[in-house]
Amino acid sequence: VCALVALQLQAGLDGFLAVEKYLMVKRGLFPSARRRTPYGWELDPETAAEIDRLFDRLQQALAAD
Repeated sequence: VCALVALQLQAGLDGFLAVEKYLMVKRGLFPSARRRTPYGWELDPETAAEIDRLFDRLQQALAAD
């Protein structure tokens, strides 16, 4: 969880909102990750891949219980 939060906060509020929206789309809670402008930070493919990796590890840890 700490690693995900660290990634979110690197870009401030824009980063936090982008990552949270991305994860909500991934979980099927939102239909798209589109955000309203203005925002100053975009989720790049490398960061999205790291978020996917960390999220998968978190899901595995939760399933182990």
